[in-house]
Amino acid sequence: MSPAKRPVWYKEKALFIRCSNSVRRLRGPEITDYICERCGVNLPAEDSIPAPAPVVDLPDTAEPTQPVATGSQLLVEPPPARDEDATVWRHISLYADGTVSQQKAPSTDADVLYNVPVSTAHKKKTSRLLLCYSNGCVNVLNPREVIDNKLTKAGKRYANGFNMAEGVSLLAAFVGSAEDYLVIRSRKESGREMLKAVCIAPYKVHNPQSMQTKGNTFVKEELARVSSLRLVPAEHTSFIYRIISRTADKYGPGHPIDSPLCADAVAYLER
Repeated sequence: MSPAKRPVWYKEKALFIRCSNSVRRLRGPEITDYICERCGVNLPAEDSIPAPAPVVDLPDTAEPTQPVATGSQLLVEPPPARDEDATVWRHISLYADGTVSQQKAPSTDADVLYNVPVSTAHKKKTSRLLLCYSNGCVNVLNPREVIDNKLTKAGKRYANGFNMAEGVSLLAAFVGSAEDYLVIRSRKESGREMLKAVCIAPYKVHNPQSMQTKGNTFVKEELARVSSLRLVPAEHTSFIYRIISRTADKYGPGHPIDSPLCADAVAYLER
């Protein structure tokens, strides 16, 4: 199906757009930004117009209310932290020698790199354990399968826990849901910092017995070197929607972090 040449409204009051592999509703100032970008309209500078009043949506059964960020100021408070994060089932510990273990409490060994909590809610098939590397690759695993099929003995350190190839370092490790987004900050050879967000769901889940594989490529190493990563829950997508990677930018570093396009996302992430 070809893209529409003009905005398409649902029931004459709701505007929806494709966002990665999902559909999301635009609200308030997001609608203005979207139409201006598509139609090439230039609005006056923000300091020359009055500050907008907070947007209040009426109840709408067609779509849940989405939080909105605009002008680097949040008009709606972010959703509260997930309750599932409060109940930890196991900790997956990653060590400097490339080994990995699981136990009820965080590891206190001197060479532990990360203690990744796995909540009781993340014992399901849709949960993901992400091992993120400096070369732009991410090993995507299911935490329950890792514990049940590899880390079967609590407290034991198992070999081949992650990729230790020459020149590759483990930058971060997270447990989340498949629908969550990984925000990737990187630096090009020129020194310019880049930013993009990627939905985890489309990426291949690896065999827990092969945790040390190279993984899925999120940013090609020759294009930019990854410097930091952050996991953002799916319900916060509206705050970072402008930096979400499109198909054409599957392996690219995204947008310059100092560009106006990234302003809202950077302001939200800093909060």
